[in-house]
Amino acid sequence: MEHSSMFDFLYDTYKIKNKIKLIECFAGYGSQNLALKYLGANYEHHRIVEWATKSIQAYNDIHVRDYTNYSKPLTYEEVVNYLIKKGISMDYKKPMTLDEIKRKGEQWCRNVFNNIVATRNLVNITNVKAKDLAIDYKEDYTYLLTYSYPCQTLSLAGKREGMKKGSGTYSSLLWEIERILQECHEINCLPQVLVMENVTGCCDQKNIDDFQQWITFLEKIGYKNYFNIMNAKEYGIPQNRERAFMVSILGDYSYNYSKTIDLKLKVRDLLETNINKKHFLSEKMINGMKKTNFESYKLENKLIDANGIASCILARYEGAPQCLFIPQYNSYKAFSPRECFRLMGVKDEDFDNVCTNQSDSSLWHLAGDSIVTTCLMAIFGELLGIDWKEKFNEKEWWNNERNSNK
Repeated sequence: MEHSSMFDFLYDTYKIKNKIKLIECFAGYGSQNLALKYLGANYEHHRIVEWATKSIQAYNDIHVRDYTNYSKPLTYEEVVNYLIKKGISMDYKKPMTLDEIKRKGEQWCRNVFNNIVATRNLVNITNVKAKDLAIDYKEDYTYLLTYSYPCQTLSLAGKREGMKKGSGTYSSLLWEIERILQECHEINCLPQVLVMENVTGCCDQKNIDDFQQWITFLEKIGYKNYFNIMNAKEYGIPQNRERAFMVSILGDYSYNYSKTIDLKLKVRDLLETNINKKHFLSEKMINGMKKTNFESYKLENKLIDANGIASCILARYEGAPQCLFIPQYNSYKAFSPRECFRLMGVKDEDFDNVCTNQSDSSLWHLAGDSIVTTCLMAIFGELLGIDWKEKFNEKEWWNNERNSNK
């Protein structure tokens, strides 16, 4: 579903010509950064906004790999006070308290501090001001701001509390982006391009009035907006993951979304060659499913046919999001973290970096909480005049010879 109007044909198609300075709000491990890297784009990481400590670690491990001890000149108390002021989170839901931070110990606190500095992280969206984005050289650079605001109160998996302005729900953090952009507008430093991603519930019947209010605001400050629903299975990845995207361009320009492609990969193409035994379901777990909810488990599309596509990977901590039957072992296995990252369009070399400082549970959550890179490559490719399909080689995207037992 692509949003456009007859007036769009009056505008020139927008193309990015200058080097990109990338600003990622609600950054996660940086899917947007990966997509630009995979395209071979001329860009640089400029700022991120991410408060979750595990995601901050993941971002540094994938993109920056700067492990300088920036906290060395500071006392432990000064480091703790910095983290409190920044508003870090352990659970993706609320800021940590002083006691919670101190209980983690000095080394942990210094590590988080160092990761924040290394990634140029503004941390908590509620504390960010327009000047913090450092949009200072618009004549020389294209500032691309992405915002994948929390979906917990929009998705079917959540309580559907919505994103109404002032409601205090997780998804209402969208309106912090409104505040920041309004400040940018007032000092003439608006980013030239915005890219939104969220679950399709952001614009369903329950939330359409709020979403239209958001579009109206963007139009008021000078953006033309182009909306689309994209499914990962139509962009090269065997996962039935449907998400809403919106490209907003400052000025009178048009934008066209990339055409879909035929899916060549199947789930089996993304499976690890060497299967770690820990990812097999125990006989007790299998028997329990058969006795209680195994049929509903299948109906929910959690049991996957290796010759088909995966259902949507969700962010969760309690275990792997999906399982499938492995004939040669006559048993069921859960998707490994590596396989989940492959289903999010992440190359093995980048997974090898991110997995070094994360547990399996954290990796499963990070994967489900991110964006499929090929969808972003298709979006950014149109902005840059790069054919993303030439950059995505289905047979060489993952180097299966490097499979580990992670």
